[in-house]
Amino acid sequence: MIGSQVCRDLVSRLGSKSIYGVDRESIHDSSLTAHQFSIADVSRTEIVELLDEIRPSLVVHAAAHPGGRSLVNPTVNVEVNALGSMRVFEWCARNQCKVLYLSSSIVYGEVMPIPIQEDAPTQPGTIYGVGKVACERWLELLGFGYELDWVILRLFSTYGAGHRPSVDQGIVNVILTQLELGGDLVVKGSLSRLRDLVHVSDASQAICTAIDVWPSRQILNVCTGMGTSVGELIECIAAAKGLDISKVQLQEVEGTVGDPQYNVGNPTLALQRMGFKSQILPRDGIVQLLSQRRSNRV
Repeated sequence: MIGSQVCRDLVSRLGSKSIYGVDRESIHDSSLTAHQFSIADVSRTEIVELLDEIRPSLVVHAAAHPGGRSLVNPTVNVEVNALGSMRVFEWCARNQCKVLYLSSSIVYGEVMPIPIQEDAPTQPGTIYGVGKVACERWLELLGFGYELDWVILRLFSTYGAGHRPSVDQGIVNVILTQLELGGDLVVKGSLSRLRDLVHVSDASQAICTAIDVWPSRQILNVCTGMGTSVGELIECIAAAKGLDISKVQLQEVEGTVGDPQYNVGNPTLALQRMGFKSQILPRDGIVQLLSQRRSNRV
């Protein structure tokens, strides 16, 4: 989702000849030079061979195995998010290629309910989160050892067009998918959990801004600073879909291991370092998402 949006935005700025996209699935975008393979396949070297061929000056690393499946498929999660990432990082370090790495707010774990700043301790409670922290530390070490120039953006709960329907990836996507399928709405964890919801267009704008400004060797939150409870989110999605929330059968079950009660970021540093501020409010973003999904069905 994020990678596709970033590619489109960068192509509109720089032209298609300057942008290359890599995904394990087919990329259906005629404006983009696309390559299909996984960065984590230990028996193959396509990503290194491609990097050797095109010699990029900057890599935006958005590839990841989903956090929602990290406890179910822990080895796969580590292969993709750790080994696959290191393969890219090592090439960049050895070839003086900048890296913009998309980390996650899950690295913070459970914290006190005040907007989370970048200097908060990282105490992830998920395998996915531990992998993200490892990648951040590896970039710092490669920076010392090879003078690798990097920027890390910690994205909070990102949603928007491009997310395939799923019941285990992205809180907005999970709720919307269940409502579209009908039946009971199963919520894993408390309805009072607070999330900082970032529209994919804002996330892409933050990435493009970081490329332009390049706040070298900085770790920055990409967030709104506003918390939306899961209960409020359900009401918002239902209202946007024209559903009577009182008729939705809601079932609360035990939460996912490591899923924090509070996850709202402080956006101040991103504003100070690169002039970025999120623009799209959750209610507007959800209406936009529903409109795009309906258009894609036509």
